[in-house]
Amino acid sequence: MPFAGPRPYYAGMRVRSPRPGIPTHAVQLGWTLSFLVFMLLVLNAAGWFYYRSFREHWESELSRSLTAVAVTAASRITQSELQDLLDNGRFGFAYVTLRHQLLRTRSGTGWIRNIFLFDRERHPLLDLDADPPLAGPNPALVFDRPAADAALMGRPSASSLYSQQGVYYKTAFAPVAYDSSDIGAVLSVEADASFFGGLEQLRRNLLGVAAVSTLAVLLLGWVFARATRGLLEAEQRARRNETLATMGQLAATMAHEIRNPLAIIRATAERLKKAPPEDEIWQYIPEEVERLNRILSTYLDFARSDPDQSSELDLRESLERVRLLCEPNLSKHGVSVETRYPEGTGPAFVQGSPAGVRQVFLNLILNAQDSMAEGGTLTLGLRRDGREWVCEVGDTGQGIPREALRKIFDPFYSNKERGTGLGLAVVDRIVREHRGRVEVQSAPGKGSVFQVRFPARSNENPAG
Repeated sequence: MPFAGPRPYYAGMRVRSPRPGIPTHAVQLGWTLSFLVFMLLVLNAAGWFYYRSFREHWESELSRSLTAVAVTAASRITQSELQDLLDNGRFGFAYVTLRHQLLRTRSGTGWIRNIFLFDRERHPLLDLDADPPLAGPNPALVFDRPAADAALMGRPSASSLYSQQGVYYKTAFAPVAYDSSDIGAVLSVEADASFFGGLEQLRRNLLGVAAVSTLAVLLLGWVFARATRGLLEAEQRARRNETLATMGQLAATMAHEIRNPLAIIRATAERLKKAPPEDEIWQYIPEEVERLNRILSTYLDFARSDPDQSSELDLRESLERVRLLCEPNLSKHGVSVETRYPEGTGPAFVQGSPAGVRQVFLNLILNAQDSMAEGGTLTLGLRRDGREWVCEVGDTGQGIPREALRKIFDPFYSNKERGTGLGLAVVDRIVREHRGRVEVQSAPGKGSVFQVRFPARSNENPAG
């Protein structure tokens, strides 16, 4: 069960970089370039879609208009005129009549280029652009063969758009009935689609825009790359300076911490010649040496990173192991221990380093002990919260001032007279290595509660 107390102030949370090991500026550059490339693709795709839609619309409209003209003109040819044309060709009366009629149709529209009539063998019967008509099959039918075949089967049709010498053409075909069950000829109406030349210019413009946009993206990428390189160099210089400053602070702190034990050892050694063996001064040397060892161990723990995070461990077992280790010393200082574990649930398994997790619990318990100089109650808890296991270490000590909450996880910060300021920094580092976080709620005079949250195994039932 959670501890009662004020609303927690989350001082131990940390934000990780998007991709560990990759500088933030490089990640931002990658996302920026990806966004620019995506926008370039979207804009070019939209322009091309607009061009294709516009072209298909006008081609469809032209096909519909040409087919309507062809069907209308074919319906005006009577069976007798068609028979005369088939029997006598250009020497018959029907040839002159039909030619005159089709000339009026062409001049009445203003946009039809040619009209011609051919028989079932595709031999020309009448051609407004050729008088007399060609002797063999009309060569224009090579481009329009599918549409011409459809008309010979009795279905009006229009050819695809094609170009010759930069000019676009389109032809519609309509069947001319010989009788109710047979197609005697096909009327073809051809038009030049000069306005499609403008569409071709639009296509070239779109390609030009795409090329210019691509060059612009490449230029922006080059500029961003140079800017990012400068930022990375500045960041590396700042990191080196920060590292040097930290090393200087570390050296100064270590010198300060070690100076006092060394002075005591030196003074003790000078008095050993005069002191009898039973004098308590003989105890000072091992005590101060042990103190030096604890100081150096603390600094080494802060600098060391445990790469082995692949083991499976039980948080409850680790917490109990540390409790049993610390309980004699806690009892010596007047601190009683209470445990609050979930009832009816199995072990709290997580992935991580058993030694690292025990180090977290040990540091938190020792901190709680130090905060209860006059004795008190240490409370250890474990509970499940969604996809996380929450380990809680609470005390009834002096609490942490609100202005200090933001600093307690910073290296070398300590409000203890003889503290190194690395205990909670080690806790925070180890927990973050386990993809967890540390949260704390505290109030002066009311004690503190530290919550360590570890992600549960992905295949574990949230219900426990």
